[in-house]
Amino acid sequence: EWVRSNDTLVRGLPILGGGASLLAVLLNRAVSGIAAVADASSSQSRADILTLALSVTDILAGLVWLSIRPKSISPVVPRGVECK
Repeated sequence: EWVRSNDTLVRGLPILGGGASLLAVLLNRAVSGIAAVADASSSQSRADILTLALSVTDILAGLVWLSIRPKSISPVVPRGVECK
């Protein structure tokens, strides 16, 4: 029930997580002293590219979650005969 009452917050969590991991990777690259443009043979560069791709995927998934809203359910009065 907490998720239902905080729908917008829950739908925005992938954006927050993706943005935080994106900033963490960029901060790690800036602080670690590794060249900003390294050759592709570096394992650090490959790991950074994978992490950046996952971060962007999380952000895009969060944007999709925010754009999709469930339809509200309206009660229907049944018509017909009662079964015995």
